[in-house]
Amino acid sequence: EKLFEDAGLKLSIKHNLIFNCYHAAWSDRDSTPHCSGTVIGACDREAAVYALAQLRQMHELHHIQSPAMAYAH
Repeated sequence: EKLFEDAGLKLSIKHNLIFNCYHAAWSDRDSTPHCSGTVIGACDREAAVYALAQLRQMHELHHIQSPAMAYAH
């Protein structure tokens, strides 16, 4: 969560009881399309790892400036 906050994003992870999975979603305050995303995992940790992988990819593709991301690799 801290890495998302440092990138100016909010991460939310919720359990979906119907499908027995965890849904991770993130976005910036303005809901900019290239700064938001969603992933599904079997557990909350898996969803968080997938979300972090997407954040890293987003960082590389869009060159998001965040000092914390330098340490996340």
